[in-house]
Amino acid sequence: MKTNTKHTPTPWAKTNGGEIETVRNYMGDPLVIAHMDASQIGIAEAEANGAFIVRAVNCHEELTAVLADLLDQATGPAQVYGNGCGADGKKTGLTHWEFNKRRDEHIEAARQALAKAKGEA
Repeated sequence: MKTNTKHTPTPWAKTNGGEIETVRNYMGDPLVIAHMDASQIGIAEAEANGAFIVRAVNCHEELTAVLADLLDQATGPAQVYGNGCGADGKKTGLTHWEFNKRRDEHIEAARQALAKAKGEA
């Protein structure tokens, strides 16, 4: 079942009580989005869960954008590069150097987004 309701805007943040919040109202006051209940799992696990949720939410848009770019790069036209120009002098696609440079940029963006999502950046 698809809904048009949008989630609370990012970035989200974790507080020291396991709550997840974002600045939402017109005065800039924080709005609590969720509270991690530590009564059955303990404070340390509740804190870890809150941090994991916040990291995942805040990285979601970047990860999906990078993945879409990688898919475009991987599934683009078969004749993506060649000599760069046709017999008429018009550009026919990317040169080999341009193609590799763009590929390397996509790979680096993916590495950075992955490190951020894993909490390593």
